[in-house]
Amino acid sequence: MGGGMGGMGRRGGDRSAARMAEFSAKDFEKQNPIKLLIDKRKDLNLTTPQLARLGSLDDSLKVKNDTIYARLDSLSKVMRQAASGSADERGSVSAIRRVFGAALAEVQDNFDAAGRTALTIMDDQQRKPAQDLLDKQRKDAEHAMRSPG
Repeated sequence: MGGGMGGMGRRGGDRSAARMAEFSAKDFEKQNPIKLLIDKRKDLNLTTPQLARLGSLDDSLKVKNDTIYARLDSLSKVMRQAASGSADERGSVSAIRRVFGAALAEVQDNFDAAGRTALTIMDDQQRKPAQDLLDKQRKDAEHAMRSPG
């Protein structure tokens, strides 16, 4: 997620906007890196104190992102309506897409910061597999945003 969403030609931008409008906050929440690490706790051999710290980090991330998720849901709804409306409304899709992209980048920045913090909670043996999981999750999320429906 993040980069790679702007700078498209008019037609590519319209497809990108339509693709963005298909996503809901729940789709973005699924990309939470802390939730992934907690889900993979057995594979990573996380200790109870590590899980507690990750749980606190997850709570903090949720608070940071909740208002952004609400904004993304609203923008998706507006983008869907504008894309199917009049020529003037369709013209506003570009501006909405920029705001949507900025909000999405903000979520991704929060995810990245939380992921970096989570890695500091890990010991040396856990850090590499955890980083690999986070890298794969990020790559899969970027692919989902760029792939046609």
